[in-house]
Amino acid sequence: MKEKNAKKEMEMGLVYIKCMAITFLITMVLLVITAFFWYKTDMSPTVVSGMLVAAYIISNFIGGWMIGKKAEKRKFLWGLLLGVGYFLVVFLISFLGNAYMLGDIQDLILAGVLCVLSGMFGGMVS
Repeated sequence: MKEKNAKKEMEMGLVYIKCMAITFLITMVLLVITAFFWYKTDMSPTVVSGMLVAAYIISNFIGGWMIGKKAEKRKFLWGLLLGVGYFLVVFLISFLGNAYMLGDIQDLILAGVLCVLSGMFGGMVS
């Protein structure tokens, strides 16, 4: 029985990593599309910020949905964990890329909440 549980946990860990990678790939595609439109149309920074937030939400929702499809129980929790992991990676990259500066705390909290909730909602819908 313990071997079966250990195998299932290992399998879900690999599914988590795969879904996280796909989530980041979706984000990259959406960011390239955003950059293209920004370059071609000279959008305002407000519109670009909205598109960045939309990219976070869409990619986390899809990632949460994918991991929820693979999970047998607690699908919302797996989606939530995916959103948390995604936000932590994005936060770490931003923190290190900005010379260890946090920036606006309100924006940081909002991005975290949106990532977590959209991942959880994706898991719930699956």
